[in-house]
Amino acid sequence: MPVAQLVALRNLKRGVVVLTPDPRDPKTYLEFQAAGDPGGGDVHYISEEAMTLPAVVKGILHGTFAMEEDTLSEIVAQSFQAQMVVAQRQREQAEQQIAASITRTDNKDLLGTPCVGPSIQPGKACGESVAIREQELKETPPLCPRHVSMAGEYIPTDDFDGEKHITRWTRATLGAREREQK
Repeated sequence: MPVAQLVALRNLKRGVVVLTPDPRDPKTYLEFQAAGDPGGGDVHYISEEAMTLPAVVKGILHGTFAMEEDTLSEIVAQSFQAQMVVAQRQREQAEQQIAASITRTDNKDLLGTPCVGPSIQPGKACGESVAIREQELKETPPLCPRHVSMAGEYIPTDDFDGEKHITRWTRATLGAREREQK
């Protein structure tokens, strides 16, 4: 299947021109920006076959459009370079808007962690499973509903297990000597 040659068509008018090559299909159109558009929207490539359509021929005869003989002319190259710059800028703005609209959910996963409250057996932790967010694990001790009132008695200590930092919660208690001084 042969590849159709493309021809650069440039708008010569000071206003926007909309070209509907096929009057039976008005949904198909080309929008040419005003002549000298800084975004390069005043030049479009169309096929040689489309150059023979009545709307295009009429536009050329009435001085609305000019066919660029050299499709790599300086004017065409500048127009398409400007179009590339505008398209790149629009793509970057769209990416920024998308990134700004995304709600970040970093460290909002619920973790099942054992309760650090005291157990019935001396020296052991409660161990009941507690659902807590990962970011809250560093701020509040993981305590089940039965031990949640003891939160003020726990202090965090940071440990490193070789791969990541872990926050361990230990219960602060007063010794015999400290009780006598109070």
